[in-house]
Amino acid sequence: DRTIIHKTPDKQTIPQKEVKMVHLVLQFTEQALYRLCDDYDDDQLKENGDGTYILELDFPEDEWVYGYILSFGSFVKVLEPEYMRDIIKQRAKIIVEFYM
Repeated sequence: DRTIIHKTPDKQTIPQKEVKMVHLVLQFTEQALYRLCDDYDDDQLKENGDGTYILELDFPEDEWVYGYILSFGSFVKVLEPEYMRDIIKQRAKIIVEFYM
């Protein structure tokens, strides 16, 4: 009988990576609403009256946020900041080229 003891390191021994935050303004179509309602409170989503919704939040700017945005496909548009819109466009272009 072997016993394995797993000791979780305390926060002092785990190197902390500084994460840059980015303030995003995202516009979603109503097709994304079911996912948004799972993750955000109603007061965080602003209805535009044209079937789209605005979510304005600070996110960590890293691979996770790029993947998160792309996971909504054509149901999301980055409104601000412009450089983040450019990053998402470039990554979407790479995905399209991959399948050509």
